Amino acid sequence: MSINVLQKVFRSKAAEILIALEETSLGVRELHKKVGGSLLTIVLRLRDLEDLGLIKREVETSFPFKHTITLTEKGRRLVPLLKEMLKILES
Repeated sequence: MSINVLQKVFRSKAAEILIALEETSLGVRELHKKVGGSLLTIVLRLRDLEDLGLIKREVETSFPFKHTITLTEKGRRLVPLLKEMLKILES
């Protein structure tokens, strides 16, 4: 794993996004409300996390065209490790 990957996972709001998606899929605005920060930051982190294969976006094919974000299997495996790392770093 390269340092670049870790930097992306620990950028502003990235860890919070992954943890928020652990329980359920969310739309972009729902995710924004749940994790806070600016909408632009959330959108940028979603792109990073999607590039890493940790999340996937699904778009409804009928109106309203909602984007639903879910964790991939890779993302699901990472969340418990991420939570443990954050716990260690915060203690």
